[in-house]
Amino acid sequence: RLWFSAYKSADQLSHHWKNFDDTWLDGARRWWKEHFTVYVTDLGRGITRAIPSPAYGYYADPFLWQHNGSNWLFVEEFQYARDRGRLIVMELTDNLEPVSPRPLASTRFYGDFDCHASFPHLFEMNGKVCMIPETGERRAIDLYVCEKWPDLWRLERRLLFGLDAVDTMTLWSDGLWWLFTSVRTGAHNRHLEIYFTDDLLRGKLHAHPRNTAQLYEGAR
Repeated sequence: RLWFSAYKSADQLSHHWKNFDDTWLDGARRWWKEHFTVYVTDLGRGITRAIPSPAYGYYADPFLWQHNGSNWLFVEEFQYARDRGRLIVMELTDNLEPVSPRPLASTRFYGDFDCHASFPHLFEMNGKVCMIPETGERRAIDLYVCEKWPDLWRLERRLLFGLDAVDTMTLWSDGLWWLFTSVRTGAHNRHLEIYFTDDLLRGKLHAHPRNTAQLYEGAR
């Protein structure tokens, strides 16, 4: 019993240390070298405004969207203490000032943004606002549909799974949906992969033949 008690205590201590190292310490390392600022520009009026970053992190991966005549900014809010990003949306006034930032949430528990989330790529499909965020820790590419504007989203479909993919974007062209994403396989650097389908909600996604060439391999 003494041996098992000591083993359990050591295992718990190891778990706590790993969690501390993976969050606070890694976050402190990022705080030392990572500081970004998001800028928004109205080209017609020549107005540029820096979006103030939170005291405990920074904003990144900005995506602008216009809804019912108002401008909305979707961004990653990276939190140093958690060493993790989450998705934030805020309305912009006529002078591009941010109003009431709020985190995105899901209407279904299995769609919760419970991992690092960033790169909120928004697009419209069948009259609905859709989003493919970066949730690479899930090893999946997930499609969300807006349930209640602007912060309540429903996980509609897991498009691809079993791959380390980030920064996915879509394109509708000539009757097909195209997905462009950055994939890492094994110990290799990231490379471009392309998939296509005629129905993003229910159709089968096909890999582009050129994926095997691992084009544009980079360091990220």
